[in-house]
Amino acid sequence: MRLSSHPNVLICHTSFVRDTDLWLVTQLMIKGSSLHCLQSARARILANAAAAAPAIAASKTKSLTNASIEGRDAIYDCWTTAPLHPPDDGFLEGGLTSKSSIIKPECLLFESHITYILYETIHGLKYIHDNGQIHRDVKAGNILLDSSADVRIADFGVSSWLIDGGNRREHTTTFVGTPCWMAPEVMEQVDGYDYKADIWSLGITALELCKGYAPYAKFSPMKVLLLTIQEDPPSLDTYNDGDNVALWSDSFRSMVNLCLQKDPNQRPTCQELLAHRHFRPLVDADGRANWRIRTKVELCNVVVDVDKSLLWEGVTDPFSCSSAIDSTKKKDRPAGTSWILPLASHMEVDSTSLFPSPRWRGEQFDFFDEFEEQTGGENFNRERLLAQDVDKVTANNNETKEMDSNKDDIANFFDEFEKTTGGENFRPGRQA
Repeated sequence: MRLSSHPNVLICHTSFVRDTDLWLVTQLMIKGSSLHCLQSARARILANAAAAAPAIAASKTKSLTNASIEGRDAIYDCWTTAPLHPPDDGFLEGGLTSKSSIIKPECLLFESHITYILYETIHGLKYIHDNGQIHRDVKAGNILLDSSADVRIADFGVSSWLIDGGNRREHTTTFVGTPCWMAPEVMEQVDGYDYKADIWSLGITALELCKGYAPYAKFSPMKVLLLTIQEDPPSLDTYNDGDNVALWSDSFRSMVNLCLQKDPNQRPTCQELLAHRHFRPLVDADGRANWRIRTKVELCNVVVDVDKSLLWEGVTDPFSCSSAIDSTKKKDRPAGTSWILPLASHMEVDSTSLFPSPRWRGEQFDFFDEFEEQTGGENFNRERLLAQDVDKVTANNNETKEMDSNKDDIANFFDEFEKTTGGENFRPGRQA
C-alpha cells in the first residue's frame, strides 16, 4: 500500500503496532464504505417517505421528482431534511417493491451512483492489475468514499503478487478471500487463478450495492462455496425477492453478467470493462466530472460522516472499536470476514467427486450445518478452540491417571496374593 499511487487506491501514510494489533494510518475517507453510504441514503429516503406519507395521501398534490440514469422517467425526489439515522442491516429485505406502499421502488435503485462507484473502482483495479497484483477481497465494504465523492479501494491485507523473482506468474493457488465474493476458480483450486478473480468479485459487489447484501449472504460459508461452484452464476434474479429485474437498465445487467462468467477466460479485463456501453457516459472527462458531482450532492452530502456515526454507538475511544469485523444486526447473515488458508496452495479439490449427485446435497448441507455449529464458521475463535483443546487434554490426562491407578491397584493385589499364597509353589494347607 505504501508504494501505491493512484487516485482510486487508498493512501497509507505509515503504520504502528499497539499491543498485538497492527494499525495503518491512511487518508480519512469520512463517508465510510460504499455500502454504508448507499444503505444510509436508502434508510433516510424510507424515513422521509414514511413521515411524508400521511400528508401526501391527504393532499395528493405533492410532487417529488428525481432524474434516474440515462433519461429514464422522473421519479420521487427523496432528498429532504428529515433526521439521519444509522441503517439497519435488514431494512431492505423483501426487495425494493416491499416498500411500494410508501415509495416507488425506483427511488431506492441508485443505479447512476452505483455506476459511478464501479467505474472508479475499475480504474483502481486496473492500476493494481497492471502492477502485477491481485486484490482478492473486492467487496463494497472495501470501497470507500469521502465527502468529495472520491472512490478508493482499501484493505490489501490478503492481496497477492503475480510477480515472483521478477517474473510474472500466470496463476496463484492460495485459498483466500471472503466466501460470498470468491470466484469459482479460487474455491476449486484446480488450475489456480489470476486477476480475473477480482472481476468476479466486482460483479458480486455490483449486486451487493443494488440489494444491500451479496447473493448468498444468508447461507453458511460452506454452503456458499458449494452454491458458487455447482449453481449458475448469481444475478439479480437470484435474490427472488419480488423485484422486477427490469428496474435496472439492460446495460447494467449486461455488465454484471459479463463479470460473473464462471469461465475466467470469458470475463473481461479492466480495460475491456471500462469500454463497456454501460460506462459510455463517463468516458470523457466532463461526463465523469458531472457524475461525480451528482454522487457528491445526492449521496455523500446526505450521509452522516463515520466519526459522527460512532457517537451514536457511544464510542469515544477509537482504539476500543473492533478493527476486524463489523457487527450485524441480522443473526442469520454471516459476517463478511476474509478467509486465508495458506496450506490450500498444496491442495486440489474436485468438486464433482466430493458430491457426485444432487441427492447428496441434503446430507452434505446437514454435515456443513453441523460443521458450522461445532467450529463457529466465520465467527471462529482460536482462543476458544485452544481452551477446548486444553480441557480435552486435561480430561484425557485425568482418565489416563485413573487407569494407571487402577492398574497399580490390580498389580498390588496380585503381588500381595502371590506373596501370601506362594504363587506357583502354593500347597493347600501350607499356611496352616
